[in-house]
Amino acid sequence: MEPTVWEIIFVLTLIPLIPIMSMYWTITKMVMLVGWSIVFVSIVNVIINKYRTMPSFLLRRMYGMILLAMARVIVANIGSIINISGRMKNIGVAVAKLRAMQIALRRLDPLLCSKQCIHWMNSVDTLQRLEQDIKVGYGECGLKYSKRLHLSKKANLMLYRAIDLLGQGGEFLHPKSHLHGTMNFYKKKVIGFINAVDNNSGLLGIWGTGGMGKTCLLKLVSHSRSEYDDDSFNIMSVRAGIGCTVSQVQEAIATNMGLSVTHNETSQANIIRDHLSDVSFLLLLDDLWEYLDLEAVGIPLPLGSVVVSLQGGLARQKQRKVVLTTRNMNLCDKMGCSHDNTIKMECLDEEDAWKLYRRGWSVFINRDFDIEGNRLLPEIQPEQESSSWKYPRDDRFLGMVGFYNKVCYSIEDKGTQSLLLGVWGMRGVGKTTLLRLVRDAYTGNTCFKHIMFVGAGTGSVVNNVQHAIAVNLGLDLAMMSSLDELSRAMHIFNYLEHESFLLLLDDIREPFNWWAVGLPILSHRRQKIIFVTRSRAACALMGCHAANIIEMWCLGKNDAWSLFKDKVGIGIIDDHPQVHHLAKQMVSRCGGLPLALCALGRAMSNKRDPREWRSACGQLTAIGLEPCEIDEKVGTIIIDPLYG
Repeated sequence: MEPTVWEIIFVLTLIPLIPIMSMYWTITKMVMLVGWSIVFVSIVNVIINKYRTMPSFLLRRMYGMILLAMARVIVANIGSIINISGRMKNIGVAVAKLRAMQIALRRLDPLLCSKQCIHWMNSVDTLQRLEQDIKVGYGECGLKYSKRLHLSKKANLMLYRAIDLLGQGGEFLHPKSHLHGTMNFYKKKVIGFINAVDNNSGLLGIWGTGGMGKTCLLKLVSHSRSEYDDDSFNIMSVRAGIGCTVSQVQEAIATNMGLSVTHNETSQANIIRDHLSDVSFLLLLDDLWEYLDLEAVGIPLPLGSVVVSLQGGLARQKQRKVVLTTRNMNLCDKMGCSHDNTIKMECLDEEDAWKLYRRGWSVFINRDFDIEGNRLLPEIQPEQESSSWKYPRDDRFLGMVGFYNKVCYSIEDKGTQSLLLGVWGMRGVGKTTLLRLVRDAYTGNTCFKHIMFVGAGTGSVVNNVQHAIAVNLGLDLAMMSSLDELSRAMHIFNYLEHESFLLLLDDIREPFNWWAVGLPILSHRRQKIIFVTRSRAACALMGCHAANIIEMWCLGKNDAWSLFKDKVGIGIIDDHPQVHHLAKQMVSRCGGLPLALCALGRAMSNKRDPREWRSACGQLTAIGLEPCEIDEKVGTIIIDPLYG
């Protein structure tokens, strides 16, 4: 085929396009199209004339390539124009998915703390606006080729952008990265301690604020036995908790090891000690709030790597390891943890904290917390004590740490703005002392605007409480005295309704109505009421839920002995073996009642002669006083010369 014929065919293919384009294009664009067509045809003509001498099959191949390239361009443009409606539909679907992701992300994270997340949100908003613009443009372009081609290309780019944002949104909602990095750091430290054969590395203390992940860490260690256990370790996991006693820990260990439970501290300790003396063991002691005598529990000492003599004269090296967690660094020191074997668990860094929040894992946290409105959670103070209450340093605190922690924990609970807590127990168990300890702990604290300590007493209870509250609040007593009971109640209610307060109400003998006093109950303010009484029924009648009732009981054997020795003083009981034995008998007669122990201990604090102790102990046994009667009769027992 001659080149001139190809040239004619090429020109003829352009001629039908010109009138079609003229239906949608402007005159300027038509002129430009004709001009570019002339230029293109001229270039093709030059090429044909230059290579006229080429073999015909090469010319045909060259012409075919030119026509194929032109056809591809035309088909692509026409295809874009035809498929624009499909692209618009796909964009609409993608934008709808992105909008749903936005809603889910805002529900999951109303604060939008991540810069990447904020950028993603803004990009989705921009894409939604562009979608609306392109919809408007699509409706206005009609059949105009250039506008439809432009919109088609723009829609194509938007679709690619939407697909990219969908992928990013999926990563925000379901991050693939794992959060074990920080926890693994502490786990490796603990496992390194367990595997160490140093004789001095037998006790490890881990401390940190509540919710830091200490319990989760011990679970990870327990589940990673393959990293330290060669089937020779006896592993025991015990959760202590507030108010945990030696007998409770013993029972948990016995249950872990399949031992018999005797409900007697001494015999149970012997059973545990006999079982653990010649084996390697690991005790994971979680959530310890107060000092625990490991030897009294039955844990064989010393801890660490020890050489044990077995039957037949053989000797084997055994590992005795204890890992404990607590919220108080001082408790680690008190338990005997060295500085090198004390680990503080820190908060997660910003990146890991964000990932943890995104995934919504609850394994690291023991309790659920609510975010009020859009306020940020309060910053955790880097103090060794995880709460705003202080641990008392005086002798009143002996044996009361468990009850004290329960009350203070209830006060500190951020999940309850209002609280009605009842504490009950027999006379002399230490209820008033407990309230005084709580009062002293929160005096000067900014948690409450008003802290009131009120004794209900006998007689007109409502009138007594109203008067005491007026004194605590600094109200005009003359004015309050001139009012009737209802008017005083209204005055107190109006004063306290919008105030935060902590009311400590002592010695409730008979139930009364809170509204009659004028106290706002169950409001949305930080208003907490703690009262003590001798009757559990009174707690219920005063409006306490079962979960908000605490029973105070007498002290255990060890705490009772410590309290009595503290009241007697140093250098009396331990100076003479007979005095020590008699003191033990006197403590047992007190039944663990703090009031009796304190009264008897103070009375004996100046008695150094064993004969005086023998006389007092004999008289105490002969009279057969109940523990609650000892404080009233102790003067007769000790001072009366008939018994001297």
